[in-house]
Amino acid sequence: MTVAPLRSNHETQCSRSESKKDSPIYDAQTQMASFNFVEPYLRSVFGFLGVSEATFLTTGGTIALNSGQNCAAFLAPHLHALQVHVQTI
Repeated sequence: MTVAPLRSNHETQCSRSESKKDSPIYDAQTQMASFNFVEPYLRSVFGFLGVSEATFLTTGGTIALNSGQNCAAFLAPHLHALQVHVQTI
């Protein structure tokens, strides 16, 4: 019988998948932008509800969290972009 080592809650809170493959980033400036189906889908749903102007801020490359990258270090630039965007509204 093999017993897997226990992980602390801090170790598992950011990574749920054990995949080690590189995760593509689907931002508008990348070659993978045409594969981003989430933003167009949400735009159509929000448009149906009457929301015509929406801004989407993505956090692409989350697979890095599975490789051991610190959650705070990964989220810092994304949170900064969110703060900048909120201040310009």
